[in-house]
Amino acid sequence: MLSKPLTSEFVPGTLEVPARAAYSECSPTAAPGYWETTCDGVFLPVGYQCTNGGLTTPAHDHSTDPVIYRFIETGPCRSRWIQTGPPGPVVCTHYPAQEHVPARPPRIERRADFGWNAGGNSVAQQSGDFIIRDTMGAVTGVVWGITQSRENVINPARITHGFMFTQTSSGEPRFAVVESGTTVVPPQPYAIDDLFEIRRVAGHVQYQREGAVVYRSRKPSTGAAIVGSSLYASGDTIP
Repeated sequence: MLSKPLTSEFVPGTLEVPARAAYSECSPTAAPGYWETTCDGVFLPVGYQCTNGGLTTPAHDHSTDPVIYRFIETGPCRSRWIQTGPPGPVVCTHYPAQEHVPARPPRIERRADFGWNAGGNSVAQQSGDFIIRDTMGAVTGVVWGITQSRENVINPARITHGFMFTQTSSGEPRFAVVESGTTVVPPQPYAIDDLFEIRRVAGHVQYQREGAVVYRSRKPSTGAAIVGSSLYASGDTIP
């Protein structure tokens, strides 16, 4: 038997959140204005410099030059806010009540897994003529049949000759014949525990349900082969 299990996921715990009543925070809009900065210092004509508290004149004559002054800081600077208008209106922010949320311990959650991401192979392989047979219950999505590849077991297209089992939206079982990912016999009803067979004789493949031939393949099958399967949903099972 081959069955696809549920997935498991660790969910960390959360701390308790205490209840809180609704409340509001209000504050006036700031008044308009600007910052004014003043510094202690002197204005000196360009070309003069301070030396030991006195002024030193450069050697060249400035009598014909325009007088340009430069501010030299001699003390600390001070800043003050100059308000240019009254404060604005009071603005309030309202916070809704918080309901109590209890703490939750860490836990393992199990969920259904959907997708072609599970499968398997038979241990034994067979050459020459052989028969694969099995009964099928209701499943969401299962493919089994002949394959010559043990790789990429989750890919149903690797099965060269197989049955696909699905169901309708109302849960009615359906089967189809698929070869290398292509449907060669469209879905049709079957009864729970019907017997399905794939027969390979002299390289020719034939499909049967309850002893009646469903399809004779036009695609030959030769060489060593194994039974491969792919499962779509958690709980899907091949007996």
